[in-house]
Amino acid sequence: FAGVSKFSVRKMIRFALDGVTAFSRVPLRAALYVGVLCGGMSFLLILHLLYVYLTGQALNGWTTLGVSILF
Repeated sequence: FAGVSKFSVRKMIRFALDGVTAFSRVPLRAALYVGVLCGGMSFLLILHLLYVYLTGQALNGWTTLGVSILF
């Protein structure tokens, strides 16, 4: 078993990620839940942004920044 691997580092990392995701649904479901959570938070921030805009209040910079990052 001595010697030098013929796989590059990039190929070994890809092989490891395939090994983690190919035999389990957990990483895919975790990514789905994180995506749904970010989308939901973005939707709530959009509603907040619209409420603040329609009531004539000054908009905070973090609101538009948060929507643009999460969406």
